[in-house]
Amino acid sequence: MLRDLYQGLIGEDVRNMQGMLNLHLVAKASPPLTTDGIFGPQTDARVRYFQQINRLWVDGIVGPQTRRAILDFRRINTLAGGAPTGGNSALASRTGTSTSATSSATMGSTAAIARSTLRMPPPFRLRSFARHPLVGQLVQQQQTPPASPPKTVSVVVQQGTQVNANPWFFSPLVLSSQANFFIRNNGRKPFVISPGLQFAANQVGSPVGPWTGQAFVQFGPAEITDGPIDWFNPFVQVALQKNANQPFNLGLSIGDQVNWNLIQNRLSLFVNGQLVSSVDLTSGACSAPAAQILGGVSFEFVLF
Repeated sequence: MLRDLYQGLIGEDVRNMQGMLNLHLVAKASPPLTTDGIFGPQTDARVRYFQQINRLWVDGIVGPQTRRAILDFRRINTLAGGAPTGGNSALASRTGTSTSATSSATMGSTAAIARSTLRMPPPFRLRSFARHPLVGQLVQQQQTPPASPPKTVSVVVQQGTQVNANPWFFSPLVLSSQANFFIRNNGRKPFVISPGLQFAANQVGSPVGPWTGQAFVQFGPAEITDGPIDWFNPFVQVALQKNANQPFNLGLSIGDQVNWNLIQNRLSLFVNGQLVSSVDLTSGACSAPAAQILGGVSFEFVLF
């Protein structure tokens, strides 16, 4: 039975976890962790950093969800395959060793493992990496390896204010809730599928009536950054919409959302801009594209 790892524990599983974190973060964090099998403050900080950039709950505990992300070899494979190769690389010159010498040497430290992995010439095979003793020991502890890329499922609640053009009207209160299925995508940008509901209370005298409601499905890539602002989160949205004074419409929109993370990627400010076109399901009339800008505050509840 696998145990959760957290600050204060010691053991071989802690040492293996430290080594895997060094491999994942070789291009993002330095110096590498000392693989001493002691889960101390530095290891806790590195675990929290790994959780933050992978959109996991940031608690410093290596539980099932964080462990699956650490065991995701695809992202390590992409990092290694895309790195400089050859004995004359800048990395080799700094370490004073050649590619062949490092590849054949005994991997006595995790830093040496990471350097050797980065200099392996393409194509880099997952099976050769998985045979490394450090990886093999951690994989053997995993009773049932994940059959698919790790996922995160969360519920996002947003409250904001929206301005619409063509026709122009103002929605001082917009409430929405959506379920986010956050899927890691083999080393590329993660992909998010989000079904949800939205309600807007419109200004008095709005041409579409006092309220607007819609059910939607939204999907697109997601940005993971080290900084507080996620600039590039493009999406396509398909929505069944009902305005108070109009029949049902089927809408299609494209846009982007910018998030300013305030607390652990959970509480954030956002600005959402999109172009929307809709079809009246009664008459079949198609509206001209309209611009919408929505801004407000967002809170995310991670389910699993």
